Amino acid sequence: MEKSITEYFRRFRRTGNPRFLAGALALSLRQGRFSEMARSAVMELTTRPSSVPSGGGECRNVIRRADPYLGCTFTREDMIRRFGDGFLELPEDFQGTRWSGICRMGDLTVVGEYFEGKRLFLLGNGRCLQLRWYLRQSDVRHIHSVVSLGNDILVSTGDARKALDLWRLAGDEPVFVKRLRKHSAGFTGAAKLGGRLFFGTDFSSRPNWIETDGKRFPFPRACYRSYVEAMQAVDDRFIVAVNRDKLVDKGRKVWSVFDAAEEKYVYCGERP
Repeated sequence: MEKSITEYFRRFRRTGNPRFLAGALALSLRQGRFSEMARSAVMELTTRPSSVPSGGGECRNVIRRADPYLGCTFTREDMIRRFGDGFLELPEDFQGTRWSGICRMGDLTVVGEYFEGKRLFLLGNGRCLQLRWYLRQSDVRHIHSVVSLGNDILVSTGDARKALDLWRLAGDEPVFVKRLRKHSAGFTGAAKLGGRLFFGTDFSSRPNWIETDGKRFPFPRACYRSYVEAMQAVDDRFIVAVNRDKLVDKGRKVWSVFDAAEEKYVYCGERP
């Protein structure tokens, strides 16, 4: 069985053998992900994990105010049980979503299907509208996250096609507008804070960061190489992020708090 890109990078870091780096690059070319790999290599060479102060007692309170289900994956039954009967309209064959795939817009909710179905759903006013636009794209396997700003809806996809797409709510129906980014944008975390959008990257065993307005903020060392499972804005100032590496430490989750006003991390560690 062919190694994954992540495994090639892991072995290269462990042994320093350039053969594994060449294997990662060759596989990325075959999968059309060379741009993503090149960006990761640049981050590996030019950036370091962000520092974070010790202590962070007040930041633990910020995490406690975040959604207790932040970072979870939901079946249809989970969503009905945890969020209410508004999700009864989801079809029986709905395969599930992540926390970051649920986007509330007033009386409406947009849900991105994470698994192979990769459908978008618009729920509200007693109906469920299915959008199968991504089924025509073979290199899109999942819908990673959905976030809104006004009537604009930004949808991130993965895995081979890590794209960021702009949709717009026209009346009571989402309409595809354009693809904003074709590569290196399969954000698995997305959060809205004021008029700014924050995104978290999804790279396993490679550098990860929060980005906004063209700036990138690498995660602290404890979760630097762990992908973002979900992010949430808290108190109109902080971004709470959950990072996880499914290949290491049996998926141990690391929580961090990013101060958007100061543009720095103020906590990183276990959930209090």
